[in-house]
Amino acid sequence: MIETLKVLKPASNVLGAAIDDAALVPVPLAPVLRVRRATAEVQWNGRSVILSRQIFPVFERLLEKALSRDQVASGSHVEGTTAREAKDLIRELRDAFKAAGFTDAESKALIATVRNRGYRLGVPATAIMVEE
Repeated sequence: MIETLKVLKPASNVLGAAIDDAALVPVPLAPVLRVRRATAEVQWNGRSVILSRQIFPVFERLLEKALSRDQVASGSHVEGTTAREAKDLIRELRDAFKAAGFTDAESKALIATVRNRGYRLGVPATAIMVEE
């Protein structure tokens, strides 16, 4: 949304004003998902969560796959961070997002289950920004 006055320019027509087409150019959207590796912080949809040192590597595995060609992380890929089962790690990761105020549906939308294949981030790679 923009103010009407911000898109008007003086003109010699009957109204004395015209719409400035350059003012209507859409502003590029910011990334939907921002990850700060140094602090293990994940920002999504305007909210933030700082993941524990134990669970952040699991999120990093999903992030790594989201930025690659095959965006689905298999259970064994997720389990490579610890000796625990993937389903337990994913549940704990989703719980961390819920504890930060995200709904169950939101946490499942961000960390999606791909039936019979594994897990993936529910955000396209173009909407992800990673800071070291």
